[in-house]
Amino acid sequence: MLLKSLSLENIRSYNSLELEFQKGKTLLSGDIGSGKTTILLAIEFALFGLIRGTLSGSALLRHGKQTGKVELEFEIENKNIKISRILKKTATGISQDAGFIEIDGLRTDSTAVELKSKILEIIGYPEELLTKSKNLLFRYTVYTPQEEMKQILFETKEERLEKIRKLFDIDKYKRIKENASNYSKELRSEIRANSELESELLNLKEKEKEFAEQKIQKNKQHEELELKIKEAQKKEKQQEEKLEIIKEEEKKLQELKRKQALLDLETKNNEKNIKNKEQELEEIKEDKLDIHETKKTRSLEEVKKENEDLIVKLDEMTTKRISILEKSAIYKNKKEQAQELINKIGELKECPTCKQEVTEEHKKEVEREEKNKIKEADEKEEVAKQILLKIESNIKIIKYKQTQLIKEQEEIREQILKQKLLEQKKKQEEEKQKRKETLKKYIQELTIKVKTQKEEQENIQKQIQESLLDEEITRSLNESLKNARLETKSLEIKRAELNESIKNLNNNLDKCKEEILVKNDKLEKIRNKKVLENWLSNHFINLTDTIEKHVLSSIFNEFNTHFQEWFNNLIEDESINANIDETFTPIIIQNGYETEVENLSGGEKTSVALAYRLALNQVINDYISTIKTKGILILDEPTDGFSTHQLDKIRDVLEDVKAEQIIIVSHEPKMESFVENIIRIRKNEHNSEVQY
Repeated sequence: MLLKSLSLENIRSYNSLELEFQKGKTLLSGDIGSGKTTILLAIEFALFGLIRGTLSGSALLRHGKQTGKVELEFEIENKNIKISRILKKTATGISQDAGFIEIDGLRTDSTAVELKSKILEIIGYPEELLTKSKNLLFRYTVYTPQEEMKQILFETKEERLEKIRKLFDIDKYKRIKENASNYSKELRSEIRANSELESELLNLKEKEKEFAEQKIQKNKQHEELELKIKEAQKKEKQQEEKLEIIKEEEKKLQELKRKQALLDLETKNNEKNIKNKEQELEEIKEDKLDIHETKKTRSLEEVKKENEDLIVKLDEMTTKRISILEKSAIYKNKKEQAQELINKIGELKECPTCKQEVTEEHKKEVEREEKNKIKEADEKEEVAKQILLKIESNIKIIKYKQTQLIKEQEEIREQILKQKLLEQKKKQEEEKQKRKETLKKYIQELTIKVKTQKEEQENIQKQIQESLLDEEITRSLNESLKNARLETKSLEIKRAELNESIKNLNNNLDKCKEEILVKNDKLEKIRNKKVLENWLSNHFINLTDTIEKHVLSSIFNEFNTHFQEWFNNLIEDESINANIDETFTPIIIQNGYETEVENLSGGEKTSVALAYRLALNQVINDYISTIKTKGILILDEPTDGFSTHQLDKIRDVLEDVKAEQIIIVSHEPKMESFVENIIRIRKNEHNSEVQY
C-alpha cells in the first residue's frame, strides 16, 4: 500500500488542504500544535471512519463548521483507490454522512459502514474488525499515535498479553477453551440434575396453577380500579375548569392593579416635574446689559507688526554696538603694544637678534613711529566712542517705544475681551427667553397629561371595586383540586403496582411453561450430553491448549529476536540489554540488574517503545499474510527525549526498515537530513498551511 494524495476540508486546524505523498521517506515537519497529527488522523479516518472511544467526529470537524470532508488516494496491488468520507453536524452531534469509493476510476457511493467493510476487504484485514471499536492491526502495523506508542509498555501483563492475543487472533483459542469449559460445566450440572427433573416438573405445574388463579383475581381488581380512576379524573377536571375561570379573573384584576400602580407612579413623577419646572421658571432672571461703545484704536496686528519692526532695529543696533566695542578694544590693544615697545627699546643696549649696538638715534626713531601709532589709535577710539553713544541713545528710544507698544497691546486685548463678554451676555439672554417659553409649554402639556391620568386612575379603581373575585372561594377551589389530584395520583400508583404484579405473574407463568418444556426436553437428551461432556473435558480442551501454546511460542520467539535487534540498533550501551518475557513484557537489564521501564530516561523509554513498535510491525506483517499495508509505516514523534547521538541512530533504523513509504512526524530539525521529502507545516491565525 502506498499513499498518493490527501485532501481535507474543514478538518481540525485546516480550512482546506491538498497534499501529495511520494515514495521513500517523508518528514512532516513543524512546531508542536501546527497540525501534523491532524494529517495522520485524517488518513486513519478516511480508511476506517469514526472509531468509538478513539476517533470522534467532534475531534475532527473544525470548530464552527457544519460539514467537513476527507479524501484519500492510495495504491494497492497496482490498483488506484480513492475514498471520500464526509462529516456532518446535526442536532444530536457530529456523524458520518454517505461517501464514495473509487477503484481504477469506477466510483461507488456507500454508507460509512459499507465503506469500512470494503476497505477492510481491500487491505486484507479480518472481517471481524468491522464490529470492533478499535482498528488494532492498523494501529500496530502502520500508525501508532505518539501518546499510545509507550502505552503498551506500562499496561499490566494481563492487558498486554490480551492485546497481543487480539492482534494475532490468538484470543480465539482462549474463547474456545472458556466456552468449552463453561459448556462442559453446564452439561455436568444438567446430568447431576437428571434424578430431580420429575419432581421439579410436578412443582412447576403446581406453581403454574397457583399463578393462573392469582392472575384471575388481579385482573378483577384491575377492572374495579380503572372505574375509580375514571371517576377521580372526571372530578379533577371539573375542579380545574372552575379554577381556570377564577384564574382568568385574577389575571384581569392583577393587570388592573399593575396598571393603576404604574399610572400613580407616572402621575407623581409628572406632578414633581411640573413643580420642578415652575421653580426653574421662577429662578430664570433677566440681566440688564451694560453696553458701552468700545474705543476705536489700531488693530492688534498693526501694533504687533510695529513691535516686530522695532525688534529688528534693536537687533541691528545691538550688532553695531558689539562691532564698535570690538574695534575700541583693538585700538586699545594697539596703544598698549606701542607703549610697551617704547619702554623696551629705551632699555635696550644691543639687538637680541643681530647682537649690534642700538643707538640713541634709532631708539628715538622707533619711539616717534610708535607715538604716531598711539595718536592715530586715540583718534579712532574717540570716533568710536561718539558712534557708540549715538547707538546706545537709539537703543533706549527703541526700548521705550517697545514698552509703549506692549501697553497698547494689553489695552487692545482688554477691549476685545470686553466685546466678547458683551456678545456672550446677549446670547445668554436670548437663550433664557427661549428656555422660559419651552418651560411654559412643557408645564402646560404635563398639567393636561396629569389630569388625564387621574381620570384614568379613577376609572381603574371603579373596575377593581366592581370585581366579583372572592379569595375564600379561590382557596376552597385550590384545596379541592389538590385533594382531587392526590386521590387520582394515589389510585394511579395502586394501578401501577397492580400492573407490575400482573406483569410479574405473567412472567412467572411464561417461565413455568418454558421450564416445563425445557425439562421435558432435557430428560430425553441428557444421556447424549454425557458423551459430549466426556469428549470436551478429556480431549477437546487439552488439544486446543496445546495448539495455542505452539502458536504463541512461535510468535514470541520471532518477536523477541526482532525486539532485541531494534533495541541494540537504537542503544549502543553494553551496560543495558533488553528482551521479552513470555507475557511479552520488556525486561531491562542495566549493569547486570533487572530494572523497570519506568526507571529509564526519556530517550531510553522512547527507544524501548520504538523497538517494541517496529518488532510488532515486522512480526504482524510476517505472520498475517493477508494484510496489504506492509509497504507503509507512519511514525508519530518517534524521537521524543532522544539525545543527539540517538537521533543519529534513527538514520540507520530508517534504512533497515522494510517499507517502500515511511512517513515521519517530527519537530526535530535534524530529522530533515534523514529523509528524501520534507513537508513543512505551520499555523497562521488558527489555520494550518503546508509548504513543500
